[in-house]
Amino acid sequence: MYDILVSVKAIRIHRKVTKELEALEASLKQKLAELLALRAEGENLGMPVSRPMPVVEHGVR
Repeated sequence: MYDILVSVKAIRIHRKVTKELEALEASLKQKLAELLALRAEGENLGMPVSRPMPVVEHGVR
């Protein structure tokens, strides 16, 4: 039925961050959702949209 299988990585969002996200305007939530979808598909997002944060943990962006 489906011709293409897509491998999508899971995105984990910390509980404290979800509270902050709820306060965002709808347009910002939409843009963030688009960027997270790209990241989940394996797209590398560059600066200033995404940056490595090794202080938090290896692989965190």
